[in-house]
Amino acid sequence: MEQMFEIVLISLCAIPLIQDLRTRTISLWPLIAIFVCTVNLAMANKGFYDTSMDFGINIGILIFQGLCLKAWFSLRERKLAGITDRYIGLGDIAFFISLAPLFAPVNFVLFVLVCSVVAIVVHLLTALWKHSPSRDIPFASALAFCAMIVLLGQMIFPHFQASNPNWIFEWYG
Repeated sequence: MEQMFEIVLISLCAIPLIQDLRTRTISLWPLIAIFVCTVNLAMANKGFYDTSMDFGINIGILIFQGLCLKAWFSLRERKLAGITDRYIGLGDIAFFISLAPLFAPVNFVLFVLVCSVVAIVVHLLTALWKHSPSRDIPFASALAFCAMIVLLGQMIFPHFQASNPNWIFEWYG
């Protein structure tokens, strides 16, 4: 049952990946479907209480990150900055929310960090390859790609679970 949700999630993550790369926008319906699948997969792995707690903490992490970004850009521009106007899209935020139930909070922070690095590296390599730097970073594509890698990792390596904060210790222990 869990592998079915993982396969469906991998397929669904391909939709925003392609949409973001082609049009720099993503539709809401695949994100809703991804959210439903991540909730079901998390509930199958952790149960209702742990899924709810992890989701709430992960949303808190996103809110804290958003407030820090708003403060940073407001200080940099010396006026109150709207981060969804120029810096991060609403689709990126909605995609983060749709993936949040899948992760334990420690793994969610790691996921956000790795996705950010992947997005920046791919953006820089693309700018060098095209010889025309773009201001837009396809962040939803990086999220989708990293989520697909995480889901494939869960299918291939049984000790690796995004919902388990202790997977690294179980891997080596």
